[in-house]
Amino acid sequence: MPFDNGGARIYTTLMEKILKGYSVKVDGDGFVEEIVNDNSGNILLPGFCEIHSHGAMGFDISVATQEALDAVSKYYLENGITAFSPTFVATPLEVLDERLDRLYSLKQNYARMLPAHLEGPFISLEHKGAQPAENILPEYTDQHAWFFEKHRHHIGIVTLCPAVKGVEKLVKLLVSLGIKVQGGHDNARYPDIAKCIDAGLDGVTHIFCGCSTSVRGKTDFEKLLGLTETGLYRDDLAVEVIADGKHLSKELVNFIFKCKPLDKVIYVSDSLSPAGMPIGEYKLGDHDILNAGDVAYLKDMSSIAGSVTNLYRMLHLSLDYGYPIDKLLHCVSLNPRKYMGLPTSIKVGDKADFVVLDSDGNLKKTVLGTKEICH
Repeated sequence: MPFDNGGARIYTTLMEKILKGYSVKVDGDGFVEEIVNDNSGNILLPGFCEIHSHGAMGFDISVATQEALDAVSKYYLENGITAFSPTFVATPLEVLDERLDRLYSLKQNYARMLPAHLEGPFISLEHKGAQPAENILPEYTDQHAWFFEKHRHHIGIVTLCPAVKGVEKLVKLLVSLGIKVQGGHDNARYPDIAKCIDAGLDGVTHIFCGCSTSVRGKTDFEKLLGLTETGLYRDDLAVEVIADGKHLSKELVNFIFKCKPLDKVIYVSDSLSPAGMPIGEYKLGDHDILNAGDVAYLKDMSSIAGSVTNLYRMLHLSLDYGYPIDKLLHCVSLNPRKYMGLPTSIKVGDKADFVVLDSDGNLKKTVLGTKEICH
């Protein structure tokens, strides 16, 4: 079974954050009034947290309209996700500038919108996946700094390729601005990756998907770690895991848990606009994609574009693999919340932000402030 290795190392230090047999009383203003031992057998923990999702319910979040934000964030809340990072594919900085301004001026009526996750534009053309090639930038220069400095409070995570020219300088800038940095969609080798880690890179975007792997150098013939192996090798790196049964096999998920400390495994959906919608054609940014029912492809079927599965569904897919529920809940709630600086426990006097599940992991209630959804 997984978790016998890395997961077991820190499991006991996290266990107190998941309560069993408790319920919460919330006052009229949406704050936790009392935590009661009710011997119900229910599981109580902070709301699920999504750090990598492009959209749902037919909407790409990048369109930055109130209609899209309401539809997507309502879908999240209905599936136990109380906080999310809206995620953008590689986009020209001038366009991102306008869209971030517009998105964060909208009213947040459902799940809480965290600072955004930007995939690119400083990534590898070689491992772009479904990223639009025309928007990828091969080099970072000081001329790009204005964008990140302006939007320091609108950006939570930047995914970049550690082999892009000038990228170490970008990593240092982002970290100084309080922005998380992850490697992904890359063609890097360990020396470049290690320099970025030293500069503050602390995560791997959807490991095994669009990540470099060990290759022999074309001139030095030395075989070095790629980002995939580095993510597994370095205990200080968090790794995103798309556990939808399509991006990664059960065995690959097992392998990740075997290699990584439990608190460094973060489930992400990487969900696209077709999540929660029927089979058919949809949009990823300006590109056409196809919802096949269990995953989304580029319309020409040249690449998987992303998932159509939310975190709650991924939790149950992993439960079907036989994983212990207590430990899986860290991957959808406590670990991503800790990574994004959100509370990882429920305390009297705090704003209500929690889910209640039965012993089999089925959602019974989602509460965020004065919003309550009974399932």
